[in-house]
Amino acid sequence: MKLKMLVYYSLGNRNYWFAPIEKVIKISEILSRKNYLLYDTEALKGVYNDWFILNDEYVKKLSDIIEEVLEDIDDEEIVDELFALKNVLEGGSVVVG
Repeated sequence: MKLKMLVYYSLGNRNYWFAPIEKVIKISEILSRKNYLLYDTEALKGVYNDWFILNDEYVKKLSDIIEEVLEDIDDEEIVDELFALKNVLEGGSVVVG
């Protein structure tokens, strides 16, 4: 079985966060509690060499959502993953692939 991964990479601070699709789905379920904060925000700015370039406004709002949901999570592994993702998002100019 081939393991599928998703990578978030900051061109600003050169940090990255990667996880298997199953973990990304689990984290997406947690973050979806605040999905209404993103309803009017365009997520993608474009595509470059098969990487999706995230809109800066979307990245800022996603970082804020992570900050809000962190206090409600008891699973230390998920908290660590969210902190790592937040660190990437705060670096600016984020691509996903």
